[in-house]
Amino acid sequence: MAMIHAMVHSRCVAGVGVVAGSSYGCNVLLNECGQGACGQAANYSCISRKQYLANEYLHEHASKGLIDGLSNWVGKPAYLFSGTGDQIVYQCVMENVREQLAGLGALVHTDFSLHSAHGWVVDGHDFPQWPHGYARCGEHGQTPQDCGFDLSAAMFMHLKGPLRPIARAKNATSFYWIRQSAFVPDGVHPAKVGLDEWAVAYVPDACAGHEATCALHVQYHPCGEGGKRSPAQVKPLLWVETPYVAEANDIVVLYPQTVAGGGDHHNPEGCWDWQGLYPSQKHLFDTHSGAQVRTVIAMVDNIASAVAQGGGRVFPAAEAARPVESTETVVESAPVA
Repeated sequence: MAMIHAMVHSRCVAGVGVVAGSSYGCNVLLNECGQGACGQAANYSCISRKQYLANEYLHEHASKGLIDGLSNWVGKPAYLFSGTGDQIVYQCVMENVREQLAGLGALVHTDFSLHSAHGWVVDGHDFPQWPHGYARCGEHGQTPQDCGFDLSAAMFMHLKGPLRPIARAKNATSFYWIRQSAFVPDGVHPAKVGLDEWAVAYVPDACAGHEATCALHVQYHPCGEGGKRSPAQVKPLLWVETPYVAEANDIVVLYPQTVAGGGDHHNPEGCWDWQGLYPSQKHLFDTHSGAQVRTVIAMVDNIASAVAQGGGRVFPAAEAARPVESTETVVESAPVA
């Protein structure tokens, strides 16, 4: 979904981060190369040979004004992460993402050498006290994995430049409920386009009450991780460091939420819509008219009121753990939209 958001609204985004994702327009490769063309890509040679179809689709949408102009990408940062052990979204698919963004003039940084499986990656040294520990690096079906690498910090570093170390963050517990249903386009039932009623936002103490003046990062969850409706479901977000980087660097993080099923059960895993999964969105999902992206942009544009009029704090400050005190400055590389 990050690539759809980034291409549809390239005029407004500062950059994009893609972790085990696919290129804009990969959906047109499904008939050519099979259902794995945007992920497992069983036919490697096919997706390489046919990627030009996705790029043509991208340029056609831009020429018709269905998405923002592609020239907006010249000089913008793009951070891409793909583990060599990823068996859900193979690296050849992410190579197409690199090719597409580089072809538009984006400043692309890749981290493609870590032997991690599909999912988020952390440096467990920063958070050794998490109650259940982390999965081993490269362990399939488990996330986050402890690979000795701060993916969140690397991504933000590429987008924003030098970061303050997370030791500056106090207890990173300032999560707020956002009534996502209030931002869905008029006449559209959230579940009919795969959206949950609620979203979540992390608001650093320095941004509280004036969220619109801080940088804002949209974090799209993977398949199967939407529909957060309780503190217990929100708390795992603390495991991946992003809230601590955000707290230390005055970045509001919006976590929009999908819901599994979605009316006619077109989307049983609650994935973001990357191929027109819902009848009303068949030819709209990756354009300015797409209900999912319109909902997210509406929350972005009204983030202060969304926080103020939402459901309040997710849980009290005392409930979240604090990261290990460290004097090291995070210097790796990174972005996300």
